[in-house]
Amino acid sequence: MVISRYSEAVQPLLETVEALLWESESTSLDFKETQYSFAEATPDEKSEILKDILAFANAFRREDAFILLGVREGFRGRAEVVGVQEHLPEASLQQLVNSKTNRTVEFSYHALDVEGKSIGVIRVPRQPRPLFATKSYGRVEAMAVYLRRGSSTGKANPDEIARMGAHAVPHSTQSDPERKALALLLQHARFAESIWQLINDISQIPDHFITQIAKPPTYDTAKRARWSAFNSEYVIFKRDLATATTLLTKLRDKRNQDAIDRLLTAAHELRQSIESFVSTAHETHALHHTTARENAFAVADRVTHVVAERMVELTGT
Repeated sequence: MVISRYSEAVQPLLETVEALLWESESTSLDFKETQYSFAEATPDEKSEILKDILAFANAFRREDAFILLGVREGFRGRAEVVGVQEHLPEASLQQLVNSKTNRTVEFSYHALDVEGKSIGVIRVPRQPRPLFATKSYGRVEAMAVYLRRGSSTGKANPDEIARMGAHAVPHSTQSDPERKALALLLQHARFAESIWQLINDISQIPDHFITQIAKPPTYDTAKRARWSAFNSEYVIFKRDLATATTLLTKLRDKRNQDAIDRLLTAAHELRQSIESFVSTAHETHALHHTTARENAFAVADRVTHVVAERMVELTGT
């Protein structure tokens, strides 16, 4: 869609672009000196624009995101407008992107005249996330959630995907029992970190066991105080995990059984890994925690990933 610079409708966009030229690349802005390869491009070449649009659509930001084509980043002031020789056909670009994604990606392409040169402007508004390609295309992997972080692009980790899924759920659906179970699992997936913090806190208490000198009375007092505070958290963890398990079990015959079974397995592994870690946390030497700690942290990653995958599935339905 080519818009004349003399059109009243385009004036606000021109003003926005002028302001952007004074900014640095970020989560909501990218400068590209040259146009994307498109008309005669290979899937590998075309996948670059697909990846960039998805990454900006998934970005954590407060405002619209922009990709300015035909602009060289200015490292000491205003970016330099160099212009492009041709523009992308918006209809074909929309077809390319939205024929490959889990839902429609909102974006637009504009051709603008700035300083007597023609530049391309891709605008990506905030929208429900996560967005991803359902099948591999060129360098874009199927089901991979690409994310713009600062001035770079990479794959989102399970925590980030889960945050996207949670934010995409309308408030009115928060009472859904499966979503409630997912929220509880996500909230407590990394409870092992609380155990590790407890161990580190206790290790800071003066301890004379190495020299066989009796520990001061303050040692046991401080240790009990830390355990008392931790046990309050542990009670909440066990209660919420039991609630999540109960909710999922009741849904097993009503929802996707395979998905529910994966979540139940994840909840079971989480409970077992935490119980094992808690039992070893009573040991004196930190070396004794190595296996239990590594297992608990690995389980935390798996649980977060399973929850994130399910949130993605629910968001797409």
